[in-house]
Amino acid sequence: MSSAGSQPSSSRPWIAAVASAVIPGIGQFVAGDARKGRILLVIDVVILAVIAFFFRDRVAILTAWLQPTSLALMMVANIMLLGYRIWAADDAYRTARGRAPATVRSPAGAVVGGALGLAFLLLTPHVVFGYYDLVQYDLLTSVFTSERETTTTMTASEPATSGTDASGAPVTTQPGDTPTTTVAPVAIWDGLERLNILLIGGDFGEGRSGIRTDTMITVSIDPVSGEAAMFSVPRNWTQVPLPDGQGIWDCGYNCYPELINEL
Repeated sequence: MSSAGSQPSSSRPWIAAVASAVIPGIGQFVAGDARKGRILLVIDVVILAVIAFFFRDRVAILTAWLQPTSLALMMVANIMLLGYRIWAADDAYRTARGRAPATVRSPAGAVVGGALGLAFLLLTPHVVFGYYDLVQYDLLTSVFTSERETTTTMTASEPATSGTDASGAPVTTQPGDTPTTTVAPVAIWDGLERLNILLIGGDFGEGRSGIRTDTMITVSIDPVSGEAAMFSVPRNWTQVPLPDGQGIWDCGYNCYPELINEL
């Protein structure tokens, strides 16, 4: 009689799939395909080396999260890595299942449960990363962007027309004028009673984790007179009141209990 360890098991395909979902290639060893397992492990090392090269220090990490192009590339890499992990897990499962006797099969309930657990393991880190990537990308492209309007004059074949330029001054375009494009900045304070800007200064150094926004200064500008007021927000301020709909914390509704620079 063979030992229990040598008997085929209906759980081996799932063990192989989970192993390759965590580290592609390990599941292939579990399934009995050592050659493919070694190839995938080499690919893993190359992927880790590339990641370590591009994110070799905190400055490189910070720079990547502050550039829309880098965020877009990281999203593409995130999707490709998810596809790689899904393929590796599926391959390990099929290899182990194909080498098991036909009499050794998992119950239907175990198949559904295993599939759901494997999907959760595969998708969760990539969905979380993708969410924060999209949030950061939206922040950079919607807040830190230049809004401009473009006005194009008439061509020579069109009749003379009258209108106004970006500042509201009357302009008449005559036939034969050279077509030009005027790009005028849009005043972001139009219609505002006051223009409020938050200045945040962060610092980081050796032995510290993350960037601490210890400097927080609010600048409030009167768009009509141009007068400005500045006041500092103490970084140790706690129990800070928040606008409606900003979340529920331990201190109650619309309140942040921790240091304000953590928010």
